[in-house]
Amino acid sequence: MNNALRILVLEDEPEHVQLVKMLLEHDQLAFELCHVMTERDFLEALDQFQPHIVLADYGLPEYDGLSAVAAVRERTLDVPVIIVSGQMGEEFAVESLKCGAADYVLKTNLQRLPSAVRRAAREREQQLAYHEAQAALRRAHDELEQRVKTRTTELMLANSSLIEEIETRRRTERELIESRTLITAVFASLFGNVAVLDRTGAIIAVNETWLRFAEENGGQKERLGPGVNYLGICRSAAQGGDVTAGSVLAGMEAVLTGATPEFSAEYACDGAGPSRWFRMVVTPLKRPEGGAIVTHMDITRHREAELQVQRLSQDLAHVGRVSMAGELAGALAHELRQPLTAILSNTEAGLDVIAAVGIIDVPELHGIMTDIATSAQRAAEVIRRLRALFRKGPSELQPLELDDLVREILPILRGQATLHAVTLLTELAPKLPRIRGDRIQLEQVLMNLIINAIDALKTAPHSSRRLTIRTSLPTPGWVELSVQDTGIGIPQAHLDRIFESFFTTKPAGMGMGLSICRSIAQAHGGRIWAENNPGPGATMHLQLPTDGAPDGPPQPTVGAKGAQSPPALSVSLR
Repeated sequence: MNNALRILVLEDEPEHVQLVKMLLEHDQLAFELCHVMTERDFLEALDQFQPHIVLADYGLPEYDGLSAVAAVRERTLDVPVIIVSGQMGEEFAVESLKCGAADYVLKTNLQRLPSAVRRAAREREQQLAYHEAQAALRRAHDELEQRVKTRTTELMLANSSLIEEIETRRRTERELIESRTLITAVFASLFGNVAVLDRTGAIIAVNETWLRFAEENGGQKERLGPGVNYLGICRSAAQGGDVTAGSVLAGMEAVLTGATPEFSAEYACDGAGPSRWFRMVVTPLKRPEGGAIVTHMDITRHREAELQVQRLSQDLAHVGRVSMAGELAGALAHELRQPLTAILSNTEAGLDVIAAVGIIDVPELHGIMTDIATSAQRAAEVIRRLRALFRKGPSELQPLELDDLVREILPILRGQATLHAVTLLTELAPKLPRIRGDRIQLEQVLMNLIINAIDALKTAPHSSRRLTIRTSLPTPGWVELSVQDTGIGIPQAHLDRIFESFFTTKPAGMGMGLSICRSIAQAHGGRIWAENNPGPGATMHLQLPTDGAPDGPPQPTVGAKGAQSPPALSVSLR
C-alpha cells in the first residue's frame, strides 16, 4: 500500500462511504481509506493520516465540507478537497470552487467520482512536481548566487593575499638583510674564539678573536682561516704523537657524524707568556647540511678559582677536624691514661724486681717489660691515629674497606661515649666491596656523625642511650654506613636544612660539620641524608659507590658533558 492513495472521507452516512469505496474499487484504483464523521476526528486525521485527497460532504449536522476546505488551506497542505453533496444547484458548486475545492460531485451522480479522484490525484502530483521544480530552481539560484559570492570573496582574498605576500616578501628581504647584519655583528662579538665547520671539518667562518688568538700565539691566519680543514690540523698533530689531539679529533668527528650531541675538553696553552687554560666545546650546527661550531674559551681565572676553592675546602675540612679535638679532649685523655698508667705501674714493679736482694726473676721481669711495650704501642697507636686524622695535606684516593674505617675510628670515640654513658654498638656487614676515597676525609665524616649522635643522647635517660653503627650493601654497586641514635630526633622542619652551611641547632655550634660531611660525600660520588626513626632518635645515612662498580657514578672522561674534573689536554691552536 506504499503507492496507494490515502483518501480521507468526511461523511456522516456509513452506507454512502461503502458506496464510495465500491466505486473506487470497481475503477481498480489503489487507495487507503480513512472515514471520519466529526470535526475533531477530521482535524486529527489531517495530522496523523496525512491524506492525499479529501472527500467531504457538503452538509453535516455539526460540520460541513466548506469548513473542511478552510481547515486544509489553513494548514497550507497540497491536498485537493472534493465536495460530495446531495444538493442540486449551480450556486453550490460555484461557492465550493470559490472556497478552494478541487471539484464538486453530486451524490446522485457518484459514477463521476472515480474520474474526479483520478483527476485530483494527477493535479496534486503536478502541483507537487511544480512546487518541487520551483524549490529546485530556488535552490539552484541560491547555490549559483552563493557560488558567485564565494568566488568573488575568494578573488578578493586572493588579491589581498597577493598584495600581502608581496609586502611580506619585501619585509622579509629587509629583515633578512638586517638579520644577516645582526648575525655578523653577533658572531664578531661572541665571547671566546669561535669557528664554524662544515660536515667535512672545513672552516666556513671564524670571528675576529679566533684569528687574533692564532696570530698572538705564533700561528698564521691563512692556516686557521676559512677554507682550511680543521680536522686535518688535528689529524696532523695526532700523527705527530700528540695523544690529546687524537682525542679531540675523535670528539669532533663524533659530533659531525651525529654520534654524540656535544664534545668538550679542557687544555693548557703554553705561549710566550704564562700558561693559560681553555675549554673547547664542539656543538652540532642545526641545519640540513650539517656541520659544527667550535668554541675555545679562556678559563684560566675559573681554573685558578677552582684550585683556590679546593684549597679552602681542604683547609676548612682540616679546621673542622682540629675543632673536634677540643670536644674529644676528655675522651682522648681517658684513652691515653690507661696505657700510660699501665706503663708507670709496670715500670715501678720492674724497678722493685731489680732492686730486690737475691737472684733476679728473669721471667717475671720479661713479662713486666712485655706489658710496658704493649701499653706503649697502644698509646702510640692512639697518637698515630690522631696525627693522621688532624694532619693537613692534599686528598689521597685509595681503595678502602668501610668496616676498617669504622674499626679505626671507634677507639678514638669510645672514651667520648663512655664519658656520656652511651652504649656503642656495631653491626658490620661482612665482605663488603671496597670503596675508593680519602681515608682521612671519610674518617672525619664518620667521627662527625658519631659525635653529633652522642650530643643528641646527652638529654636521653641513661638506660636508653644507645648508638648503633651499621654497614650494609643496599643495592649492587653501593655501600651504606648508618649511625642510629635513640635521642630526641630531628625536628621535621630541620631535616632538609641540617646540611646547609652555618645552620646549627647547637648553642655553640658553627653549622659547618654536616655541611663539610655533605661536601666530602658528594666529592666521593655519594650522598648523605638524615631521617627520624619510627621509635626514638634519628639515623644519618651515608652511601658511597664501590670501587669500579658499573652502577656507580660515571668517571669524568674527555668529552663527557658535565664532567666535574675533566683531564687536562695539551691541544694548542698552533
